Amino acid sequence: MKVLASITIPAAWPLVDAAPYLEGRTGPPVAKLDALLPNFGVVAGTNQDANKNCQGISPAGKIVPIQCECPPDRPTFLSKLSSALAAGKVSVPDDRKKIHEFSITFSITAAGNDVAANKDRATAALTVLQNFNGTFGTGCPAVSVPNIQSMQVNGIRVDTRLVPPA
Repeated sequence: MKVLASITIPAAWPLVDAAPYLEGRTGPPVAKLDALLPNFGVVAGTNQDANKNCQGISPAGKIVPIQCECPPDRPTFLSKLSSALAAGKVSVPDDRKKIHEFSITFSITAAGNDVAANKDRATAALTVLQNFNGTFGTGCPAVSVPNIQSMQVNGIRVDTRLVPPA
């Protein structure tokens, strides 16, 4: 029986590691998240206009105004994403103190070109981004991270800088 147990337990480890991060687990390492998500595609503060807006890009490829602090600092963003994945959800209050919860999953073992895994990764990232400031809907819009927004739609990772600096 000891032989069976020693064979069974190591064989089960890949199944545990392949599971999406769920509540009660430690979040994935920031370096792993960084390796699995594309760059944002936009740099915060790009091409500020007279109204103090900067530039993002829509799914149609159009330049759109965004807050100049968007997208956030990548290490801070990845840290918040890791914490949310450890909880298995993003939970934020709105201005009336009603709590909004969004379940999220993120596979760290699926191949980088796995379409379904990439869509889930992007959805988790966008959920954290759009609630980044800790209150429902007070974060950065998806157009501030067009590469992640595109990955949510088509499951394909692209690392292109889409808005040129001024």
